[in-house]
Amino acid sequence: MRNMKNLNALLVSLFLATMLTGSCKVSTYEISEGSNKTSAANDAGPISPTNNMTTPRSGHTAILLPNGQVMIAGGMERNGVYFSSVELYDPMTGKFTAANRNMSTKRVGHSATLLPSGKVLIAGGWSGEGVLASAELYSPGAGTFGVTGSMGAARATQSATLLSSGKVLVTAGCGTVSAGACTGDLATAELYDPATETFTPTGSMSKARYLLTATLLQNGNVLMAGGHDNTTFLASAELYDPVAETFTATGSLNAARFAHEAALLPTGQVLIAGGVGPSPLASAELYDPVAGTFTAAGNMTSPREPLTMTLLGNGQVLIVGTNGDDSVDLYQSAAPTLPTVSCVPAGPTGGTFQVSASNASAGTLTIQLGSFVLANGEVIKINETDQAGVRLINVIGPDRIKHFHLGKGQAVITATDAPGNVASAICR
Repeated sequence: MRNMKNLNALLVSLFLATMLTGSCKVSTYEISEGSNKTSAANDAGPISPTNNMTTPRSGHTAILLPNGQVMIAGGMERNGVYFSSVELYDPMTGKFTAANRNMSTKRVGHSATLLPSGKVLIAGGWSGEGVLASAELYSPGAGTFGVTGSMGAARATQSATLLSSGKVLVTAGCGTVSAGACTGDLATAELYDPATETFTPTGSMSKARYLLTATLLQNGNVLMAGGHDNTTFLASAELYDPVAETFTATGSLNAARFAHEAALLPTGQVLIAGGVGPSPLASAELYDPVAGTFTAAGNMTSPREPLTMTLLGNGQVLIVGTNGDDSVDLYQSAAPTLPTVSCVPAGPTGGTFQVSASNASAGTLTIQLGSFVLANGEVIKINETDQAGVRLINVIGPDRIKHFHLGKGQAVITATDAPGNVASAICR
């Protein structure tokens, strides 16, 4: 096996099965080394086989732990055997090993969320006997599971999103299952607080759904897109505002789909691809959070469902999924638009400067003093412009003027946009 060069390039090639009956039983995994090429998985290209899991399973979760290992939890076999077992993948050895402890409950179609503490929140799912409201916490250091608060509603195939606050938003899902099919979709949402280990209700979506995608945007909102409502495939999308704790409608997908996948791009846009609607889809589309609209983004080489999408360090998105030919797609996102910043004298003495900045991408610009050396004790003033969305850090006084010392005849001002792109200018 080849050594993995970048943990971000780790490909876990099996995603949540679209039906709780378990349409597949797979024990093989593959590894991506982050090449820019597109190749069949069985060629001598960027995708190569690694060792098998200890147990064939589908409908499980796979999550990258802080120590670099991948935790595989739960799932089921095609013959209806449900698992509480957990195994760990070590990218250095390429081997799967059984974890020391199992989950307290058998689960398939549950959610797994890595918390800021390094623990993993496991919630909901289907046990084979009913939909679960229970949750548990996995501690990677100790390798143990502990009980935590239960959700207010039993749900499976829900979305779970770690918010900027450190809380987890759990949304929608299937509340009841009969004969392996969802018979009670949910619109409700809950917030898990790691500090209190409790779930509390938050706003509800306008449309009940399951097997949707939930993507944390750079502005802190969460995009909920697509899914199924027991009757039809959905194209509608909604935005969750964590401050107001409300859902509001946004633009709809061009193609109704569920069991699709989404990836946040460096530009702040969201790539959505694949899924079913009602046949497997090859199409992809982009969501623009500024315009609130979806636009077509071309087609993959083949329809894919289920699939995985992994953002690589070079900005490309690696797409792998079921299509019968083992092909792999790479999506190249557009280069982010960098902010601009300028610093010009605002008075004849040269001691006062005005900083202006512009930003073509989404989010708020932050202007701040990047670096300076206190030398001759001169004081200059940086005045905030009236441009919307531009602010100064630690502005002093009601006049919104920031004072700082100018050393060696110059100071460096930086402008940073929401995606983290930085521009700088020198005031001299």
